[in-house]
Amino acid sequence: EMIAAINEDPVFGKVLMFGLGGIYVEVMKDISFGICPITRDDARQMINELRCSKIFDGARGRAPIDREKIVDFLMSLGGRGGICEKYDSRVATVEINPIVFTAGGDAVALDAVVTLKQKGPERAPFAPVDMTPMFNPKSIAIVGVSAKPSMALTFLKQSLEAGYAGRVYPINPAHAGEELMGHKIYGSLREVPEEVDYVYIAVPATAVPGVIEDAAQKHAKFAHIISGGFAEVGAEGKALEQEVLRIAREHGVRLVGPNCMGMVSTAPGLIFTTGVSPERGGVSLISQSGGITTEILRAGSAQGIRFNQAVSAGNCADLATEEFLEYMGNDPDTKVIGMYCENIRDGGLMCRLLKEVSKKKPVVIIKGGRSSAGAKAAASHTGALSSSYKLWQTMARQTGAVLVRTLEEFLNALMAFQNLEPTEDNSVLLVSHSGGVVVTSTDLSEDYKLTLPKVDKEIQKELLGLGLPPGANVSNPMDISLGVMAAKTKEGDSISVIGDIFRYVGARAAYGYYVFYLMADNVIESGGGKQLIHNIYDFAAQWGGRGGEHAGQFVLAANCHTHPEYIEKLNEGVRKNGVTVFPNINEMLQSIGWLAAYGKWKAEHEEELP
Repeated sequence: EMIAAINEDPVFGKVLMFGLGGIYVEVMKDISFGICPITRDDARQMINELRCSKIFDGARGRAPIDREKIVDFLMSLGGRGGICEKYDSRVATVEINPIVFTAGGDAVALDAVVTLKQKGPERAPFAPVDMTPMFNPKSIAIVGVSAKPSMALTFLKQSLEAGYAGRVYPINPAHAGEELMGHKIYGSLREVPEEVDYVYIAVPATAVPGVIEDAAQKHAKFAHIISGGFAEVGAEGKALEQEVLRIAREHGVRLVGPNCMGMVSTAPGLIFTTGVSPERGGVSLISQSGGITTEILRAGSAQGIRFNQAVSAGNCADLATEEFLEYMGNDPDTKVIGMYCENIRDGGLMCRLLKEVSKKKPVVIIKGGRSSAGAKAAASHTGALSSSYKLWQTMARQTGAVLVRTLEEFLNALMAFQNLEPTEDNSVLLVSHSGGVVVTSTDLSEDYKLTLPKVDKEIQKELLGLGLPPGANVSNPMDISLGVMAAKTKEGDSISVIGDIFRYVGARAAYGYYVFYLMADNVIESGGGKQLIHNIYDFAAQWGGRGGEHAGQFVLAANCHTHPEYIEKLNEGVRKNGVTVFPNINEMLQSIGWLAAYGKWKAEHEEELP
């Protein structure tokens, strides 16, 4: 017996639930979800996701059930042309419990309940927004700025230091006529002598409606409301937010925020906070939290991530995550998109956009409010209400998005996708100088769905024939002792034995990724010295760095607990050359797992590209 149901989620719309009946669903909660409309592949994954799915293959003498018949049944409910799509405007919920399959494979519903839909407000149709005037504005106004330290002043200072060359108009009636960083302060937006593309607003919430009226007079295209005190604080704030939105829509001004912190666009040199590298990169960020935005930008910059665009979107009163995703998805300068979300406005639309974008570039998502306590915190933070985290996992599975759980994972994923090439080849050649690492890496590779194919025996013989001393394990993973690492081979040069091994195997066998794990403390204490470590880093830059023979495939994991500043300086040097460096074997293999999973998903959906 099985159970299936269609329910209406407030964010994701129609959702299909499937599971085994009885105690499997009531006690074990062994169920899976699909966001409608599902594909046949989605249906197969829903079946495979059940912990008890092996029952379908036959158990305790029972005949197996043809899984494709179950797929047919699920498609009849949640697929194209199924009940969900065919009667979407009329049906709210459907529950079929139980369903049984006959010996011939036919699905028979023994009981079903259908609830009709009550007519409610319709969502406005989605329309893409050209955000060029926001991310590459010819003129900007900063309302509320003065010489007093503030976020507005930081935005002005950081942008001028980053080289922004457009026209800048500081606005503050209390300081009208004064000069700030070489720019005249105006008393009002209405006094500015030209139209303004982008308006940054940092004034008390009650003053925002008047500023939006002024912005409309200057034909402003985008207004970014930094101010808090809107929907996130309760009914009064929500009413004020709706009033601001009404004024903006009346005059054609698009709003970002409120309750946020600003934006980054490295092409023109616009940066709202400190600690962000102005160097132009290919990572773009959408975040519903201002504080998380700054943390990602600062920590990411320190880690070697280089940003193209970033936006702190706050309450999303007007422009929401969906509009930013669509724009960045079509931006040729964006290589990878990162999103911090506490909620989304239209889950069905988000699924469609994510799937379209993921066919072209990776999207990494971290969901704030996974737990019930976290969901309550998110509601007070940005005015967002959260859907079940299980549905976010379902969305990621169906769309190819990479869903991570922590900020550290988020930054690691962005760095990996920035520097490395996603591939459906999940094979890894792993070299280290620790037998324990060989064991743990084997376990971790299985956890992250990676493979460690053995090096061909003929190649192993050839490697040993190079003159490697006894003790060299040249299978895969390779355990190369410190003594071997310090030795010279017949083809030895100023690089290292490690370099010789990677070059030799890389020229004769194809792996998806080539990785080396270095525990620098052990190398220093063994007498190998810092020169050996420098040799390894030189090799990493030459072979796996930008322009190297295996750029986009080589990964380094390195740590040095006794001299952390020493190893970090080396890491910083190779990162500038495009080498990806992780602090440990777990984070390295986890990140490669994301690359391979996305590469596989993309390869399977390439035929769907327009």
